[in-house]
Amino acid sequence: MRFDQEVLFDRLGRLEPRFAAAFAASVAERLLPAMISASDSGAVDAARVIETLDLVWRWSAGTPVDAHEAARRCDACQQIAKQLSQAEQVAAKYGEDGVLALAYALRAYTIAPREAGWAGQCGYEAVDYFVTEECGVDYSTQGEEAVLNHPVVHRELERQQEDLEYLERLAKEGKSASTSIGQLRERARLQSESTFALDA
Repeated sequence: MRFDQEVLFDRLGRLEPRFAAAFAASVAERLLPAMISASDSGAVDAARVIETLDLVWRWSAGTPVDAHEAARRCDACQQIAKQLSQAEQVAAKYGEDGVLALAYALRAYTIAPREAGWAGQCGYEAVDYFVTEECGVDYSTQGEEAVLNHPVVHRELERQQEDLEYLERLAKEGKSASTSIGQLRERARLQSESTFALDA
């Protein structure tokens, strides 16, 4: 399975902002443990990140969106990500991807639904980094297929595909957003326990 950014952007661009934001929130939710670990660097206020993620989920479930608040929190996330990019801890890299995914969930509201596609890129980059830097898979000697076929990368791409298909069905069938979005969040929360697991 490959990460096809153009296709992802196109499909997310056809969804309502709240559903596109939910896709990005799922990516962020799977990286939440990494964001919390990155709080050791001092750049992340874990409670604030959790609060912002919770707010995105509530907006996706139907709570009226406050565009000003979304923009303010997006700016805060981007500032945190900038600080994490300068940290030396390995956890900071995953935390940066998670916080950026959260920022793109907010940008799905403030700019356009397709912005959520960048969160998919964040999720992919997080597991790609894990596989190449911590598992020793080498692009130069083993090729891109070795990375894409690694179970950690394959699992994240598969989960993103499942999330997108779930949200497309939800948009088409018009089911209760509150219940369905809650189920998506719970699934992502459980998946967060195995984002970087080698034996999941």
